[in-house]
Amino acid sequence: MRKSVSKILAIGLACVFIGGSASKANALEAVIQHTEPQIEKFGNEVARLITNGDFELLKARIDFSALTERANKNLPASEKFEIKATRGAIDRYMITQKLMFAEGFEAQLHKVVVTNDEPRIWIRIDNDVDVTYVQLVVSKTGVAPVMVDFYETTTGEFFSESIGRLIPLSRAAQKANDQSFTEDIKTAAAMTVALANEDYQEVLTLYEKLSAMKTERTVQVVRLQAASGLDAATLERVITEFEKTIPNDIASNLSLVYPYIDLEKYDKAMASVDLVDAGVQNDPYLNLLRADVRESANDVAGAKKFLLTGLNADPTLEDLANRMCDYAVYENNFAETKRWLLHLEKHCGYEFEADLDNSESFEAFKKSPEYQAWLKEKKP
Repeated sequence: MRKSVSKILAIGLACVFIGGSASKANALEAVIQHTEPQIEKFGNEVARLITNGDFELLKARIDFSALTERANKNLPASEKFEIKATRGAIDRYMITQKLMFAEGFEAQLHKVVVTNDEPRIWIRIDNDVDVTYVQLVVSKTGVAPVMVDFYETTTGEFFSESIGRLIPLSRAAQKANDQSFTEDIKTAAAMTVALANEDYQEVLTLYEKLSAMKTERTVQVVRLQAASGLDAATLERVITEFEKTIPNDIASNLSLVYPYIDLEKYDKAMASVDLVDAGVQNDPYLNLLRADVRESANDVAGAKKFLLTGLNADPTLEDLANRMCDYAVYENNFAETKRWLLHLEKHCGYEFEADLDNSESFEAFKKSPEYQAWLKEKKP
């Protein structure tokens, strides 16, 4: 159930060493107003590109001029940067995303919303052990919808905010020949490598060597996930410092769910899921996380209730249906095993062989009358 621990420093740390002189970006001048179906279609297209790892095509869906303008909006004239810097930052970002989503992730459109008079798209990205969200800010007009910015729960800020903060910071450090900033970048990158190698104590040791970057959210999340692999006292201390350093928002609460579970703080874990759910405006998939909380508390019946709540809202949520099937198989509940195998075929596009791939898990089921009934009802 634990979240994956090798895919955090996606923004910021890889994109700060970007050059480029100051200039003002030009906005799109098209006047065609996009409809909600067009925006929804665009969201599905972006989700498909993420799932397939087509990040070069994904870059083609970004309006770099608008993104640069958003990043420069609150910067003094001396710190504004040109579109080339934004392109460089996106190039580096896409490299990290390609590595991150090479691990069986699937992206799906969650919801189209309007915030601050801007069309936005929530996309859920998940595999069997991890879930994260991206919110795309979409152009209101133009020949076709394009991204003008995006928010990630990994970092808790918009990409324009990340580069608008980190590029000037990097330039100032370079101008002052401040080697501590360069060393911080290298150390933070080493933390990510240590985390991927499950060297959790090394992550915490490297963290203590940081100076200004100790408060960066991505650094804090890497440290939090490493602490989850260590003793309870260390995890408790790191969580306390994380809560003091990072704002109480969607991103921080998504990071805290499984550490809270590790400490058996089930009420706090559930409250974190609820806050995330409110932030992404009600995603039935998050009932899987609620089920994880209840299962960890030895409340399988409660876990099943949450899974069923999610599936009643969206029968196509295969991770939830698979969990229900797993419970049925484990409990030798043959009627429920039949039910969920049929559900996976009907709603999730599964195709099962009659022998169920000779899996040992289904041996008892295959000796039951329910198995014979399933053979008659399953897809040919």
